[in-house]
Amino acid sequence: HCKEEGELIDKLFKGYNKNIRPVKHPEDKLDVDIKLTLTNLISLNEKEETLTTNVWIQIQWVDYRLMWNTSDHHGIDTIRVPCNNVWLPDIVLENNIDGKFDVAYYANVLLYNNGGIFWLPPAIYRSTCSIEITYFPFDYQNCTLAFRSQTYSANEVVLHLALDDTPPNVMIEWVDIDPQAFTENGEWAIVHRPARKMIYERYTPDDLEYQEILFNIVIQRKPLFYVINIILPCSLISSLVVLAYFLPAQ
Repeated sequence: HCKEEGELIDKLFKGYNKNIRPVKHPEDKLDVDIKLTLTNLISLNEKEETLTTNVWIQIQWVDYRLMWNTSDHHGIDTIRVPCNNVWLPDIVLENNIDGKFDVAYYANVLLYNNGGIFWLPPAIYRSTCSIEITYFPFDYQNCTLAFRSQTYSANEVVLHLALDDTPPNVMIEWVDIDPQAFTENGEWAIVHRPARKMIYERYTPDDLEYQEILFNIVIQRKPLFYVINIILPCSLISSLVVLAYFLPAQ
């Protein structure tokens, strides 16, 4: 099987140019599907207004140059190759705060015989998050992870939210959470996690800023620590001060 797979890889990548967008005509647009899976909400730094998350970012597209007939290759329908061997859509976290646009580990991509490419690299992202503490410690924070292609416009690469694998294959309009891998945060609870594609009409499709995929994470502070250590003692002291006025003067 190793020999047959090696022969298939040699055949597929003979003359393959990973620097060329995989479309048959220059005016064609390439569809790229994105899904975000949250494995750990590491921290929210309120002073620096920074959200740190551990995620898996799933990116899928079709490269017509990497198709093959399974019957000609011993029934092989899937192969794995290093991601730096194929064209990549340059999807980056636009609102990162530390200048690290890339993923934590460049995992292999899965190639399917129909030309489909599946890439699931892990990443630790530090993104900007505007903090609103008016109702502290009973506050909610709305943090966003914004993804777009760093080098391709909407006339070249069209970004979409991924579709669910199971019928009826609905669009995944939320941040996915893997229940087996997810670790709860001690200070914050996730209450809402919508996702959507944004089109900014003030730009044209030729501009890189025209389209973005936004993943929102709405979190609620767990107030028990502050209630027991701040609010309750202050309330008791205030009550004692008020009761002092009811004591006899003598």
